[in-house]
Amino acid sequence: MSLKPTDPSHVPEETSRIAKAAFPKGSLAIFLRDEFEGLYSDELFADLYTSRGNPAEAPWRLALVTILQFAEDYSDREAADAVRSKIDWKYALGLELTDTGFDFTVLSKFRKRLQVGGVEHRLLDELLKACQAKRLIRKRGSARTDSTHVLAKVRALNRLGSHIEAMRVALNSLATLAPEWLKAWVPEDWYERYSKRFESFRAPKQKEESKALADLVGEDGFVLLNKVYDSDSPSWLAELEAVELLRQMWLQQFWLEEGKVCQRDAKNLPATSTLIASPYDADARLGTKRDTRWTGYKIHVTETCDDHKVNLITHVETAKPNRHDNMQVPSIHEALKAKQLLPKEHIVDMAYMDTELMVTSQKDYGINLHGKMRLNHNWRSKTEGAYKVEDFVIDWELKHVTCPNAKQSVYWKEGLDRKGRHPQISVLFARTDCFSCPKKLHCNRSERTARTLIFKPKEQHEARQAALKAQETPEWQALYQKRAGIEGTLSQGVRAFGMRRSRYISHDKTHFQNEAIATAINIVRLNDWFALRPRAKTRVSRFASLIA
Repeated sequence: MSLKPTDPSHVPEETSRIAKAAFPKGSLAIFLRDEFEGLYSDELFADLYTSRGNPAEAPWRLALVTILQFAEDYSDREAADAVRSKIDWKYALGLELTDTGFDFTVLSKFRKRLQVGGVEHRLLDELLKACQAKRLIRKRGSARTDSTHVLAKVRALNRLGSHIEAMRVALNSLATLAPEWLKAWVPEDWYERYSKRFESFRAPKQKEESKALADLVGEDGFVLLNKVYDSDSPSWLAELEAVELLRQMWLQQFWLEEGKVCQRDAKNLPATSTLIASPYDADARLGTKRDTRWTGYKIHVTETCDDHKVNLITHVETAKPNRHDNMQVPSIHEALKAKQLLPKEHIVDMAYMDTELMVTSQKDYGINLHGKMRLNHNWRSKTEGAYKVEDFVIDWELKHVTCPNAKQSVYWKEGLDRKGRHPQISVLFARTDCFSCPKKLHCNRSERTARTLIFKPKEQHEARQAALKAQETPEWQALYQKRAGIEGTLSQGVRAFGMRRSRYISHDKTHFQNEAIATAINIVRLNDWFALRPRAKTRVSRFASLIA
């Protein structure tokens, strides 16, 4: 029997009685029903369905099943089995005990509707609205953000393996949709080269042989593309996703020299932000953070961190792994503003900090971006008595700078940094003043040029100097200590909810997974909060505890 659209508030009497008896201390599903009855409704998802007829499965039920599925880390099959067999799930979904549920494929269809409609965030947002109504989230309180890497659902391949797999994907797609066309011209040696997966392929061990094979695969790719784009071939072949992906990869990986196909050197490849890392997931990118290298994405998690309140995830973003963390701050603030969840204090680590962001966050959103500022790691910062930027007096109106020895600058230029992205000011002192200065070795070690200063415009410069002074105070340190809690949230997501590995292929599907995991984490935390379960303390080894 399929699920039928029903009143979310209705629970069959027999189901309620047996569920309460079977779970006297409650369960996550029972908590979800009792404390957040009517969390989702069919009207919330009405724009994802046609106006004629009714869906065979109630959308509000599928939303609840999805959240419980990620809370229990179930697959689609396991979640569908739980609907049929678990009494507490039937209670949460308002089903009769004899209800046989639905086929597991219904869940993937529901996810697709959310992704196509671009409303993956509704599952989390509706829960946050309910929490706001219950005053579980403090208005204009504190929040913290951090990130971790997410592995794409693809195999790790070297460049040669990626080329061969790209050819296999394209050939298999064409063999499925245009078998007669492909069979009529494909060379016989291609069957040996592209019939098996790369891991079962004996790749050459010598560098020269490996390069020769890569060039040969490149030639095969251009032959295939020329056949596809030939005027005698069906035009729709060029529109196939696998063919278009092959074309993009070949533009990135190969080039023609006097009619010969050659593989590009690693230094001539496109930036990792645009370089396709796998033919199986066109959105996944190569990421590097210290000693960790991966293919996939990066998730940015923001949660509340107010005292005497439950810590709830308020926003997640799935970004490219090579995108710097501070580039996500504006979009995070804009999303929190749309949810009416802007914090007063936003606590982050050094990777999210930037003087321009500090100013714009305060000006546009009333947010104090709280995190450690990156110091200048040059010889002056390591030399006692050396003259740093903060030792100079800047006259913003007259546009000159006075050094600690009362010498004034002779040059002031306002422009952009080397990358042409951010405004900066360049100041130069006279050579005669610098070279005759008795404190020259404390200021400038160059024997050719005078001292130069580069700093941000007034508002940003003063914000940076104020932040550097403030972060030395005990009050600043006490607030910054709250940031460490987000590490526990990321660990919880990775270890208990499968956040580290994407279940699905593509950025949109991976982002849906992250939204669902965030919602599931919130449900688990709310259950513990209402049950008055104390928060777990940070574990310390017995040896480390001896110092206490």
